[in-house]
Amino acid sequence: MDAASRHSNAPHHPSAQHRVARMSEIDQFRLVLAVARTRSISEVAQLTGLSQPTVTRAVRATERLVGFPLFHRTPDGTVPTGDAPAAFRRIETILENYDGLASLDDSPVTVLRFAYREGELPTILDSAMAHWNRERMLPAKLIECADPVAELQAGEAEFAVAPYSGTPFPDGLGHRPLRIIRASRLDLVYADPPTGPIAEFLQALALA
Repeated sequence: MDAASRHSNAPHHPSAQHRVARMSEIDQFRLVLAVARTRSISEVAQLTGLSQPTVTRAVRATERLVGFPLFHRTPDGTVPTGDAPAAFRRIETILENYDGLASLDDSPVTVLRFAYREGELPTILDSAMAHWNRERMLPAKLIECADPVAELQAGEAEFAVAPYSGTPFPDGLGHRPLRIIRASRLDLVYADPPTGPIAEFLQALALA
């Protein structure tokens, strides 16, 4: 085999300017999903403590990987393209499988799951989860559903984000306020008393 053939068959390594420095593809994927959820690169940068160029590079690196644009950049925000949802589903599956590796451990809690309804995800919780995922080995993930408290009671989540109107939550559940706007209040609900990573997250949230 001549030198030209060897060169053509060699694995391709992206140049330095095509890589996000010190960031794994898993971290890039988490940022991409955060941008898809918030529709804002600047908000994701603020929530994660990263710079906007870093978040933008993560998005562009993922777009190069999938081979097509994931977002339209508009004056009104960062809007997913028509092809993006299929890529987002694949990315979610990859992250679920990656996070599922923790289940090989014997620990009773391998991932902190937060159940919420669409439109009911306070910024303070998103920010606390971003900091938690940067600093802890135990990942935190979001689960969108119709009834977060039911997910919590069924053991499908460690936390639920739910409106609080003054009516007590079911027995055995504790809660603390996340967002209060006029008469509207959202609480973070959990099994009471909290133990292990659940208690650790609540402590981290109190310090956020």
